[in-house]
Amino acid sequence: MKYLLLCMGIMMSQLAAVDVPQSASVEIDGLGNMVAVWAVNKEDGSSVVMASKCASTDSSWSTPSQISVSNTAAQSGPRSVINSSGVAAVVWKARDLQAQVNRIYATTIALSAGGTWTPAVAVSGADEIAMDQYTIRVNSLNQAVLIWQSNSAGTDGLVIKSSTSTLDGSNSWSVPVTVSD
Repeated sequence: MKYLLLCMGIMMSQLAAVDVPQSASVEIDGLGNMVAVWAVNKEDGSSVVMASKCASTDSSWSTPSQISVSNTAAQSGPRSVINSSGVAAVVWKARDLQAQVNRIYATTIALSAGGTWTPAVAVSGADEIAMDQYTIRVNSLNQAVLIWQSNSAGTDGLVIKSSTSTLDGSNSWSVPVTVSD
């Protein structure tokens, strides 16, 4: 029994010593453009968000790119959308190491051949704690609409906030507004 537990312990430590992808998802638009996103818990204890794209004119997935920012930790839950112009947005939650709060980050990419990921930006404020509940959709104006549950500094409870992006390649997002009471 002691030997079995020792072997199981060695096997578990070997399993923990590799990069582990998680929370994978794929978005496909009506033209056949695709974006795959996932988080990776790294062997050294850090985490990153990765993405790969396949434009409707391509025959294979691009080399995966790290899209998350380096001054963050606990990257998790990437989600993506693609508008009818073939521009994708990816959002995820990460711990801002300077502000010491969980924030929502975003990046965009035009899926046409040669499109590159924009630098990731924090969409939620440094004075709030973004919770695990967030989602992103495309509206009838071809904009990305992001909503998330937040606990803002100086408030007594949770609120729902929203921000939009025109998905014009700039990765700019509107100032977050509170949707709920």
